[in-house]
Amino acid sequence: MTATDDLRHEHRAVERMLAVLERMVARSLTEADAPALAEVLEFLRVFVDACHHHKEEELLFAVLLGEDVEGAHEQIDRLLAEHEEGRAIVSVIAAGLGAVEGRDSTAWTDIARAIGEYAALLRLHIASEEAGVFALADVGLSEPMQLELCEGYEDIERTVVGEGKHEAFHELLDRLEAADSM
Repeated sequence: MTATDDLRHEHRAVERMLAVLERMVARSLTEADAPALAEVLEFLRVFVDACHHHKEEELLFAVLLGEDVEGAHEQIDRLLAEHEEGRAIVSVIAAGLGAVEGRDSTAWTDIARAIGEYAALLRLHIASEEAGVFALADVGLSEPMQLELCEGYEDIERTVVGEGKHEAFHELLDRLEAADSM
């Protein structure tokens, strides 16, 4: 197992959630979507940002830079900027949801636009990350370093995200996909 296997698995979960969001937008968001969208926001803030991006930023990227893996620096700079861009878009979605709850019906248009931007950004980001820095990590990091990163990922899931929360997000994803297919 490489240190990027866990991150790739999380990417697949993120892609599944993006598909749920895109289907919500495609059928036109309404007030009935607000509770599910609030749960998705928690997924984006905690699973994607606090967990997944934290693993990348604080561990994988830091190790690649510390080991001076050739070609990593420029890619990591771009990926970090994309993480920030994603955070900003999630804030727009959250603000829109707050406006909707305040009965501003035009906010649904802003939310739908932001969801489209976020999905497009993350799909490109994931593909770039996997073809770029993940590939560099897979060949450029020693097996002991790979194991150390995996242990660090587990620590983040326990201490930053919370015991059992990672699994609960996968259950949320399963539930939203099942509800969406009805």
